[in-house]
This record gives sequence, structure tokens and C-alpha cells, in this order.
Amino acid sequence: MRSAHGWYRHVTLALWALALLAADLARPDPQKKSPDTNSLRAFKRSRGLAGG
Repeated sequence: MRSAHGWYRHVTLALWALALLAADLARPDPQKKSPDTNSLRAFKRSRGLAGG
């Protein structure tokens, strides 16, 4: 049977790695410009549709 000490060490390391990745992904990229990408107007404009 494996020891609980090794299990806790592994889980702690995995959670730390997950936290670092989540923090890095949550940070916005300053060079990437997305002014209005989530709107219907931007969707229509990107496809050249009228009524934007």
C-alpha cells in the first residue's frame, strides 16, 4: 500500500501547477486587441453583412 505522504505531495504539486496555469490564462494579453468581438455587430462586420 502506498503512503499518504506521497499522495498528498503529488496532489499538492498538481494543484499548484493547475493554479499557475489558471492564473496565467486569466491574465489578458496586452498585445491582443479585441475591441468588440462578442457582439452581433462585430460578427456581421467580420463577414461583410449589412445591417451592422
